[in-house]
Amino acid sequence: MEQDAIREKVISAVRTVARLPYEEIPLDTPMEQLAADSIDQASLAFELEDALQIQVPWSEVLDGVKTLGDLVENMRRFCASAAGNCNCSEQKATA
Repeated sequence: MEQDAIREKVISAVRTVARLPYEEIPLDTPMEQLAADSIDQASLAFELEDALQIQVPWSEVLDGVKTLGDLVENMRRFCASAAGNCNCSEQKATA
């Protein structure tokens, strides 16, 4: 359940930064289509920090990330390392 909440929060953050309408964004979407430049990437890191209530080293957010699915997995790792300090509960998920 918590994994779905993380996915939804990541997708919502990407949608906000990329200024996309509410629609399905496939997990295999290349990140260069969603956060094209360094300003978008920094904005995405801040948006993810706000959504998940964790500190995210913005230089590491997209490290090795090629697709939206990769970003979701990266954020799951950040949440796991936050040891319970991540705002990822199902009740708080927004998309």
